[in-house]
Amino acid sequence: MIGCLSVSHESSFRSQSMHSRVGCVPQRSGGLAALVVDDNPMVLQCTDAMLKKLGFTTHMAGGGAEALALLKDSACDLILTDYAMPMIDGYQLGQKAKAIFAVPRVVIMTGHCQAAVAQLTNDPYIDGWLFKPFRMQHLKEMLLSIGLPVDFANQSQVMGKLEN
Repeated sequence: MIGCLSVSHESSFRSQSMHSRVGCVPQRSGGLAALVVDDNPMVLQCTDAMLKKLGFTTHMAGGGAEALALLKDSACDLILTDYAMPMIDGYQLGQKAKAIFAVPRVVIMTGHCQAAVAQLTNDPYIDGWLFKPFRMQHLKEMLLSIGLPVDFANQSQVMGKLEN
């Protein structure tokens, strides 16, 4: 179910243009790969489904430790992770993913207010934020703002179905 994450506020704290950053993303013949990390199974599955509809190959992890184990075996272009998770939070995961596995993009999903995460807005390990709950359009805008292309043909079909 794609519409299970609803109205919210989304924000990207990066102002670099999409055109200047797209070249930094490693392209694979199978498209871009994303790792979705959340300890809430509903959020995990809904976010995974949205990314698939936007043309990503996806993998899911229920927490930071599981995500790091997956990264040992496969590369990804994007990690979309919950902020508040037990053991390894989203920020710690972002740090490790970039430092150890050279993941080019990390986006944090959070239900916390913007003021609570404001101190991390210019952090080199975090490329953007999505505030939960969010819609497919918010996710698409975030991905474009951090220089990741989305499957526009598939996106227009999906958005049409969601709006009906």
